[in-house]
Amino acid sequence: MIELSIDLKEKMESIAGKDAFVFYESEGEKDGTYAFYPSSSEELSRFSSLCYRHRVPMRPCSDETSARSDTVNVFFDRMDKVLSVDPVSRTITVQAGCTFETARRAADEAGFLFPLYMNAPEGARIGGRLATNYINAGVFRYGTPKELTLGTQLVLPDGTVKDTLENYATSESDTMKNLFVGSHGSIGFITAAVIRLHPKAAEVRRMLCLCDGLSGISKLFALSQHLGATLLTGFDVFSKSGMEEILKEVPSIQKPFEASWYVLIEFSSTVANDRLGSFLEELKKEAVQKGLIRDAVTSKYAEDAENLARMERSVQCLARCADGAYFKEAVLPVSKTVDFLERLGVQAAYAFPKASLMPLARMGEGALFLNVRFSELENDEAALTESEKMFKLFDTLVCQAGGMCAVSQKAGGSADGKGEIADMIRALKASFDPYNLMNPT
Repeated sequence: MIELSIDLKEKMESIAGKDAFVFYESEGEKDGTYAFYPSSSEELSRFSSLCYRHRVPMRPCSDETSARSDTVNVFFDRMDKVLSVDPVSRTITVQAGCTFETARRAADEAGFLFPLYMNAPEGARIGGRLATNYINAGVFRYGTPKELTLGTQLVLPDGTVKDTLENYATSESDTMKNLFVGSHGSIGFITAAVIRLHPKAAEVRRMLCLCDGLSGISKLFALSQHLGATLLTGFDVFSKSGMEEILKEVPSIQKPFEASWYVLIEFSSTVANDRLGSFLEELKKEAVQKGLIRDAVTSKYAEDAENLARMERSVQCLARCADGAYFKEAVLPVSKTVDFLERLGVQAAYAFPKASLMPLARMGEGALFLNVRFSELENDEAALTESEKMFKLFDTLVCQAGGMCAVSQKAGGSADGKGEIADMIRALKASFDPYNLMNPT
């Protein structure tokens, strides 16, 4: 735990009040941690400057589970406002602590879609997802968080404020945005951002494909892009065990015919003219003829449309830790996804015969999620040991595929943090944070 002098703590308290700088002696996940709750970028600037002068480590936190005792944890709960919605430029400006529900509601009232992280869990804050460039549903159609972000307001480790919320059409704004979005809080704080809005979808159609194996899924993805062009919104791949989990989560979903693998495809359009229905029927016909799928259910009829809509919402249960399961997530090159799933399935079946794997691949986004259960093992300790071994295999295969594990951040085979690229990143961090105060570990 970091040690702060009485004098320094008094100075920290004076910036925004005693209720904004807190030490949690015994508070669950925050036990033994210091926390600062700024209500403006100016307060955070003064606080960062003070920490910088006294060499006190800092890190941004999106929720209490990420708090650590070796730094001062900065929470953005008080910076939770929508600052503006511009219908002409189709943008929304939000503070880092603004929740996705709040931003989505403001965009909806203005007649737009807020496309960033459309399946965000309740209470998730935008700043945390920008810091990680978190990839999730909707990315394929609308872009990554980095692509959707236009301008930013930043506080550097020494307290300097860089604000491009108004003048985001500049090379400086673009450079700072590209550096900070996805930096994991390692070079400074994102305190506000301008996010691009999109028109609302007037029509949405879905198709559930039944596949006897993985061999045709990459070609099915390419065919979906070819026929649907920019209308393709989602392409989710999950296994038989994943479908069983979905049906358990939402019993009201009508059970489809059994298959080894399923693909849930979504098209959307801002114009309601039934073009999507013809796209799906053509896609189904051609995919069956080419042997890419065994069969498919489309949203041609109202009952099927409602069932597929419920399924689309329920697939999200595979993108988080399921009850009694161990969870891991990664980002993969889209072209390597199917090969990764095949290799993972073969090697896991050999090394972990008692494991039940529930992978979900969002191919449009390059995101991969894995839930694993070890229900036949004697106790939780044995299951935990096996899960650690399983995830070592998972990490290895992800690195070999040129991907990145979202938790451990082991990217592209350089899991040890060595090499020219790692040295370049360290040099870049040192230029912003010479004393390694921001998220130091």
